[in-house]
Amino acid sequence: MSYQLGARVDRITKTVRTGLCHSCGACAAICPTDAISFRESVGGHLFPTIDELRCTYCGLCFKVCAGKLVRPTFRQVLPGDPFEGISLGTWVGKSRDVAVYAGGQSGGVVSQLLINLLESGEVDACAVVKMEVGNPPRPEVFLAHTTEEVLKAQRSKYCPVPMLQSLREARLTDRRLALVGLGCHFHGLKLLQAMDADLSSIVKVKIGLICAGALTLAAVDYLLGVAAPQPMNSRLVFRDKARTGYPGDVTVEDDLGNVSIVPKSERMAIKDIFTPARCRLCFDKMNVCADVTVGDPWGIEGIDGIRGESLVIARTVAGCSLVNRALEADCLSLRSVDYERALRGQSVDDKRADWKAYCNAWKNLGRELPGFYETVVAHTPQASQPMKGHLRRLLTALALDEQKSRAAVLSYVRRKLVRRRFRGYLLQPFRFARYLIQKVRRA
Repeated sequence: MSYQLGARVDRITKTVRTGLCHSCGACAAICPTDAISFRESVGGHLFPTIDELRCTYCGLCFKVCAGKLVRPTFRQVLPGDPFEGISLGTWVGKSRDVAVYAGGQSGGVVSQLLINLLESGEVDACAVVKMEVGNPPRPEVFLAHTTEEVLKAQRSKYCPVPMLQSLREARLTDRRLALVGLGCHFHGLKLLQAMDADLSSIVKVKIGLICAGALTLAAVDYLLGVAAPQPMNSRLVFRDKARTGYPGDVTVEDDLGNVSIVPKSERMAIKDIFTPARCRLCFDKMNVCADVTVGDPWGIEGIDGIRGESLVIARTVAGCSLVNRALEADCLSLRSVDYERALRGQSVDDKRADWKAYCNAWKNLGRELPGFYETVVAHTPQASQPMKGHLRRLLTALALDEQKSRAAVLSYVRRKLVRRRFRGYLLQPFRFARYLIQKVRRA
């Protein structure tokens, strides 16, 4: 379709302007002229940009945008409760392969399932993400065809990645694909498959990760700045259990093999600052559209708190079959757990209330809500009004891209942390007094 003078066609840039882009990559996957690429903003967001010389103004990029729109085809596939999803089987456990388990972030289950799929010939490739060595290091989406390539993609990269962009390559080469992604990636995939039958036949297996929000790429630069000595060419691991035990500290390794350990407290301290505002508006922590959902088994008794294990949820018949085949092959060591207990451990009810409060705060800022708001809001408490904390976190996230440079962003973050720590120091006596009062009441 070519552009006609005077025609008005919405494109993916509209989603970026409204602050609703979650960098899933669906727009790049469907673009017929390969006119869309992703660039890092000053605040570390990864936003699509359009090559105007290639763009034909077909509007497909906007039509598959799950960040802005949710079409009826997507609403129909949402489970009864979009915060919880469906469970055909829930387990906790780990890979039996020593190398896979040792290199995994938790139990190595995702890597083991992918390896099984490749070795059995059920898929030709796996769409995964690796952290590339660089100055600074950045995550990169790629297609893994071997066990060795899967192992290079182990451990989470808490950054925005256009996962669905890999479907352009898969369309040309690999006809059967396993895709590892977040809820936002699978939302975009649902819209892609509804508009492109070819893509429906490519993705055979969807393995989803539990997600409490990404961090902008500027967070990587901040953590590199905390590392001592500061490396020039390095690789960053957000959670390195191999060196510091589960759940793992941040490690930075330079090209000479020197390793710096950044305490996980530093990562947790910056989480609220670097979490994109768009992540706050996402309901799908539990990745309800996946075949199998995998994450940390928080709140479940008896887990291995030293070396780590994984929570595994089969959501579809295909997902249940995938897990059962791995059990039959003796590749996984899993034990059944109660799904409701798993949901409590993931604080899903807190997520409901926070999601609605953030959406209301976003609306109070005069901004447009995502298209799925009306579908999901019925499953949230009626009294979830925004508090000062919800509004403050949204404004903090939006302020990242208002800075003039990456150096200014990092300086802004450091000032926020100093004020927060000073405020915490001042409030410490009051918190201690409250603790004593609660202890006396319980006695």
